[in-house]
Amino acid sequence: MPQQILELTGDDTTRLSDQFALVHQLALSTLGRGLAQDESDLGVLQALLDAGALTREQTYELQSMGVVFGFRLLSALEGLDWAIVEDEYGRDPALRYLDTSILLFPLTMISKRVEAGTDVDVAGLFRTICDGFDDVRRRMGVSVS
Repeated sequence: MPQQILELTGDDTTRLSDQFALVHQLALSTLGRGLAQDESDLGVLQALLDAGALTREQTYELQSMGVVFGFRLLSALEGLDWAIVEDEYGRDPALRYLDTSILLFPLTMISKRVEAGTDVDVAGLFRTICDGFDDVRRRMGVSVS
């Protein structure tokens, strides 16, 4: 099955919202503060990782952290929107740049690193992705502010 890029369904939107809410509740119970839906959410994600709030076996919860990370990318990088990528392996949320095939998969950006036993610098990862994305847009001839 070739890769298809699709619009989110209502169920997909609900899943993203539920995963965001899961991280919000985890932050409240672990850190005593929730998500603010602004740049401070990156610090909350880092604090959860530093506190060892999740184990490497908690893939769904780690991918839920990736949803929060994705919403921060969505706010920081103009032209992105959530989409669904469907292929022989299933359906996965991704961030798509305009109507191109340029995709970011934030759900696994944190989880794969934690599962591999790698320390995650959430703010550093965020900066690296933003800088790389800006480079791609420049090469496409898109003005980057």
